[in-house]
Amino acid sequence: IGGIAGGLLGFSVGNNNTATTAQHENAEAVAQYIGLTLLPVSMLFAIYACWLYKYRCSKILDHQTGNLQVVNSPITLGVILMFSLAAILVIDLTVSDRPLHV
Repeated sequence: IGGIAGGLLGFSVGNNNTATTAQHENAEAVAQYIGLTLLPVSMLFAIYACWLYKYRCSKILDHQTGNLQVVNSPITLGVILMFSLAAILVIDLTVSDRPLHV
């Protein structure tokens, strides 16, 4: 997710040597909005992965028996990802000047 966000932000910057049209500038804006929406989500996923690694390592090193699964956090991350993708769809539909083809 972070690679996609970084790629969108990196390639959405226009080249000064080419003639830009309004449609091209609008596409750049949509790409930047999508990148800025996905970037915090990817950072949240990475922070959660680091926390889960530390949590499980501490349980293993302390020789604690029991279940090492965390049930609610992956569901929460899935819901956050779903809402961010829905926000991207709304951003694309509102900012983009393309007609909607169903």
